[in-house]
Amino acid sequence: MSLLFLLAYTCSGLAGLIYEVSWTRLLTLYIGHSTAAASAVVAAFLGGLAVGAAFGGVVASRLLPRQNLQAYIGLELFVAFLQAFVFTLLTSVFIGLMRAEH
Repeated sequence: MSLLFLLAYTCSGLAGLIYEVSWTRLLTLYIGHSTAAASAVVAAFLGGLAVGAAFGGVVASRLLPRQNLQAYIGLELFVAFLQAFVFTLLTSVFIGLMRAEH
């Protein structure tokens, strides 16, 4: 079971970095290449980690180790699908805004 956890944890970190770079690039299309775009993405990313750690710590203490692993994998899959949907939606919105400005 620990190998499965390490694999999920590694994939989670990799996906987080990929999404962080993608969100930064998407924001720089709209607000320009600035520290504001990078700061907004880093603040959202770290804020999400903080909220997840606070909530996850409370929930994890009530579950068995196997249930924690299942919950972790389920949440990772949910976030991946949610991010893909939101990223696609916002890309369309930003492209529309850029076309409207020109």
